[in-house]
Amino acid sequence: MVGGTVLTAGIAGSLFMIVKSLVQLPLSRYVDRHNHKVQLLIVGTFVVSTIPFLYIMASHIYVIYLAQVLYGLGSALVYPTWPGMWSTHLDKHHESFEWSLYATSVGIGAAVAGTLGAVFAQLFGFVVTFLLVGAFALCGCFILFALEKHEPVQKVPVKHYHRRRKASHRIKDH
Repeated sequence: MVGGTVLTAGIAGSLFMIVKSLVQLPLSRYVDRHNHKVQLLIVGTFVVSTIPFLYIMASHIYVIYLAQVLYGLGSALVYPTWPGMWSTHLDKHHESFEWSLYATSVGIGAAVAGTLGAVFAQLFGFVVTFLLVGAFALCGCFILFALEKHEPVQKVPVKHYHRRRKASHRIKDH
């Protein structure tokens, strides 16, 4: 048991957000210029999926802080990579709906996971809950290997893609 306070919880949350925010912008530029997006997604997802196991092993607040920094680094890899890949597969004229579908499924998934996590923590304790969360996250990470084998990510020239989209919108507007 770490024995943190409200302040230490706030610091831990801030560490995650600061690291993620500072790292993801430069990392997103790297992701945009390279074709190994799925590998970066797998690495980031793997790092994120190890965090619940670190929580279990934490005996001091500094381990929680370290876990939050690692969580920020892993998330900085995942968040620009996944939406970037998702964006290249959006159907023309359905972009808003497909982004909304994604956001809705993530929101509902988070709501269900939050409730189930609370139920498991109440019934079985945090150790069992973190073990299950970590195991499910690792399963999700391993599923990404199938994506790597079956989904070659094609590099879409960003400047040309947006010019084509703007040109096609201008034609429709006139």
